[in-house]
Amino acid sequence: PIGKSRNESNSYRILGELEEDGFCHVTTFMIKASELLDLAHSYGVTLTAIVAAIFIKAAINLQKQDVKKLRHMKKVKVLLPVDLRRIYGSKTLRNFVLCLRAWIEPSDKIYTFEDVFAFLGLVRYILKFKHSILRPF
Repeated sequence: PIGKSRNESNSYRILGELEEDGFCHVTTFMIKASELLDLAHSYGVTLTAIVAAIFIKAAINLQKQDVKKLRHMKKVKVLLPVDLRRIYGSKTLRNFVLCLRAWIEPSDKIYTFEDVFAFLGLVRYILKFKHSILRPF
């Protein structure tokens, strides 16, 4: 039997400019972890959620520069790492991570940071609910 297709609609991709000599442009920034953590706590979200929200909002803003009509905007997708050590009580220092794919469709409306945080809060709530079901007895 053939199952349901896993094909998804295209998402927005941030493309760089190709240089003739193969040079790659990389943008970096530094911020104190304590300041970022304080910001996350002020919104009531995790550090992972605040970083994901910043990337989502930045991708939406970049897409707005390229696309004239809101309805033509593509999904903005991110992979959120979930630490499974906490769920299963593992003491290993090795990676024990599941990546959750989450997306926002900016063609629905114009999203603010608060909207993105609310969305990520919903994802976190759903994830906690699913993990309570998957938790070993």
